[in-house]
Formats: sequence, structure tokens, C-alpha cells
Amino acid sequence: MTSIGTISGVFIWLRVPQGKKIDIHPDLIANAEKNPTTIDNLHCMFNPHTACVWGGKQKLLVKNSDPIAQVVKIDFNKNSAVNATMAVGGNFEAAFPVAERLPAPVTCGIHPWESGYLFVSDTPYATTTDKDGNFTIPNLPAGTWEFQA
Repeated sequence: MTSIGTISGVFIWLRVPQGKKIDIHPDLIANAEKNPTTIDNLHCMFNPHTACVWGGKQKLLVKNSDPIAQVVKIDFNKNSAVNATMAVGGNFEAAFPVAERLPAPVTCGIHPWESGYLFVSDTPYATTTDKDGNFTIPNLPAGTWEFQA
């Protein structure tokens, strides 16, 4: 586990040099196919506020745990935009085929104060910091790598 201080919700991702291939640990491939990145809309907030999804491999699941309808709206640079209404107890699921260069804003079309961010990474080696600024990126291949935050 590594820390960047006490800043929560910071995106940390492996930056693979253009034209270079990286080996992906088989456990990460199996996990991505079975376990979507989940964001819950509860108390008119997106929780977690920041999340990562592996583009082309992992799905995003947004749940509505509020007793009122919600909208999930995500504006991307490369992927198709999302604008979906979720009924009480409903959810929305999507896959994003292309990695994004930067995190995309996640908002609610009904409640303008609701916001979050989603990063679509080109590898599973991406995460966000927890409430204490700590983060873990498991199963990194051996080598010297550059990370972005």
C-alpha cells in the first residue's frame, strides 16, 4: 500500500508508453469479466465519488438505492455519452470499449449537485485513493513503470 498523504479520490494509473505492450496478470482478466465497477447513487450522491473501469474488459454498474428516480450522465471524449434514467431500485449497466485519456464527469440530470468522476483505463492497473490517501494496485508486472495521478 502506498500513500499520497490524506487526499481521497485521486486517480492513480499506470501509463504505458505508446507502442509498448504490458503483460496483464490472468487473475485481473478473470476478475474484470466477473466483477463490474459499481457506483451506488444513495442519498443523492454517487458513491464512490471517483471510480475506475478497465475499458473493453470491465463493465460499469450504476445502482439507484434512493427512494426517488435518478439519472446517470457521463460525458466522454472518446466513448459514447451516457444519459440514463434509473427508476427507484433500478440500475444501469454499460461497457466502454475505448480507454479515455482523462477522468470523465459523472452527473445527475435531475439533481445538479450530484457529481463524481469515472476513469476508463487501458489496463487494470488503475485505482483511486481511499479516505486516508492510500492506494493499492495489485499484480503489477515486474519492471520500472511511470504512473500518473
